[in-house]
Amino acid sequence: MAATKNLEEVLKQFPHFKPGWSAIVNGVQQPPGTVVELRHPQYGSVQHVVVMKADGTPAFDRPLYHEAPFAQTIVYGKGADARIRMGFVVQERPHADAPGEQNYQKPNEPVLFMTCTMGFKDQVRGKLESDLETALREMREEMGTAAIVSEWTHDIGHNPSPSFASTWGAVTALEIDLSTLVNAVHDPAEPIAGRYWLTVGEWKDAVADGYYMTVDGKRAYTGHDVSIGAVSIFLAAHPEIERGAFDED
Repeated sequence: MAATKNLEEVLKQFPHFKPGWSAIVNGVQQPPGTVVELRHPQYGSVQHVVVMKADGTPAFDRPLYHEAPFAQTIVYGKGADARIRMGFVVQERPHADAPGEQNYQKPNEPVLFMTCTMGFKDQVRGKLESDLETALREMREEMGTAAIVSEWTHDIGHNPSPSFASTWGAVTALEIDLSTLVNAVHDPAEPIAGRYWLTVGEWKDAVADGYYMTVDGKRAYTGHDVSIGAVSIFLAAHPEIERGAFDED
């Protein structure tokens, strides 16, 4: 495979190429080859692109999502029992339906997910935040304030799903003094249903089960690839924390 190209560009060069994806605007099926793009000035865009073969001819078309620059942050520290605990938030995440084939493409009630701290990077005085600046701000907004013990940022980061997303996200870890933590004030614009501090073993159990049971008896699903990827990168880069998890029980 070669690089992807915009559908409009491909149709100019290969007018007989037949896209598999079609555009529907206001409920009306558009003629084959209609080029439609969704764009938001802050959060990204969705484009209709074509994956090209190595010889430069079109292979197949599909949507491509340009995510705005974003970051995941693992906030962790030692609890009173000297065990490492990582902070997670539980909140509703669109556009997921409930798991199971019976829910495929059906309207659904909001589904809770348990994830690490994450968010889009902000523009500050005309300049995009750094990975660390984003991590510190998102920690304050979602988890709270605390004394920082150490900071770590993965040099490369990760791609949430290269089959549809073009953007790579940052992965940063903030070690805090848990005894100094002051929980974040609830922001009604960001419906966080709870904050949980899990040991590595507890997090792995929740991932293996597919969900974490919240204090009010609701399932917070853990199959969030961005969060799992970020935590996995963090643990792979900190083997001493991973090894310590085996001594938890």
